[in-house]
Amino acid sequence: MIGREEYIQPLIRECLNVSTVRTRKKSTVVSVTITNLSDAEFVLKNLSDYTFYADADLITIPPHGDKLLEVKTLNRLSKFDLRFSVLNAVTAPGIHPELTLSVTRR
Repeated sequence: MIGREEYIQPLIRECLNVSTVRTRKKSTVVSVTITNLSDAEFVLKNLSDYTFYADADLITIPPHGDKLLEVKTLNRLSKFDLRFSVLNAVTAPGIHPELTLSVTRR
């Protein structure tokens, strides 16, 4: 995807969302499912302060698919943000847009 920031950001926000959040009892690991509603694959680089239990900082979400991330928060948080750089989108030469997804424990 190539385009101006003001056009790319809303498109990405409409394509990717947090569909489920599950917590393990007595654990700081939160299972977060990100759903891709578009026809395009997304390649994301983790920029947040949290690491993933079973994934590296580079993840791929297939078209019309889901990606389960097990996020290690170190503390039991009721709400936190996941920040990503969208590597398969460009808003200027060498500039990738960022995406922030809010996660709320239920």
